[in-house]
Amino acid sequence: MAAGPVWRPDLLAGFEARTLPLRDEGDHPVATLVRRRAEPDRRAGRAVLFVHGFSDYFFHPHVADAYRARGFDAYALDLRRYGRSLRPGQRAFACRSLDDYFEELTLTLATIAEEVAGPVVLVAHSTGGLVAALYARRGERRDDLAALVLNSPFLALPVPAPVRALAPAVGALGRVAPGLPVARLPGVYARSLHRAHGGPWDFDPAWKPTTPTTVRAGWLRAVLRAQAEVRRGLGLRQPVLVLRAGASRRTRRFSGDLLEVDAVLDVASIERLAPRLGPDVTQVAIPGAVHDVTLSRPEARAAAIDAQLDWLAARGLA
Repeated sequence: MAAGPVWRPDLLAGFEARTLPLRDEGDHPVATLVRRRAEPDRRAGRAVLFVHGFSDYFFHPHVADAYRARGFDAYALDLRRYGRSLRPGQRAFACRSLDDYFEELTLTLATIAEEVAGPVVLVAHSTGGLVAALYARRGERRDDLAALVLNSPFLALPVPAPVRALAPAVGALGRVAPGLPVARLPGVYARSLHRAHGGPWDFDPAWKPTTPTTVRAGWLRAVLRAQAEVRRGLGLRQPVLVLRAGASRRTRRFSGDLLEVDAVLDVASIERLAPRLGPDVTQVAIPGAVHDVTLSRPEARAAAIDAQLDWLAARGLA
């Protein structure tokens, strides 16, 4: 890659970030690539790339360090209009297709290829897991990916069947009115995680909201189209590990036991649809885990991280 954006100190100690300019969509979108700082002569020879979920960003140095200890150079990507990449005047999370994110994934994988000669493992959470699966099937640099680790991937809407049946009609509005609000997601899950509300984590609520988040028609349409592609079967060539919590509980009310369940998605739907990803899919349920299994309480968090690294080791990748 030609000389371009430079690395600068990141908001996470020991990490660096660089801005990736993207094709202009009218609001000058960018993506942000983050890496664990390492001297060039101490590169590990293999890499892991983390991709966040909806209304989220990368703030997981504990996971990056666990991978680093097992011989990976660690990178993370804040997608356009998320986290570090959100710019004044932009509508957070806005997209018309999940394929929009292929551009920054391709740029990121090209950057990693310049720095790391070995395989790349893509670790992606929730909506990021849905994006990652589509990229692994159709993305320009999909052959760079040695394996996928999907952390509670967003494979189906977590709503009752009658509501799910109405979703395509609502999502169809996304073609003509992508900015139209169609739902409000409660912030109870993020609030349960945040230290200010008694949770174990400190993150920026401007980037991972602890208050209700508006879902717009354009985003819903993009997700529904991607989920339909999964249901038809992706036939991924890469081995896939799917991690999920042991149980789900959807609620709009704050309670302490939210730190032991997936309060966002239906884990039964993940279990049912994961085999549609490809012929080589391993599923692991983590008892006591939350939606982002790597943000669970210590015992479940350790089990989730160990499950990833042990699976990769069994594949000769860690």
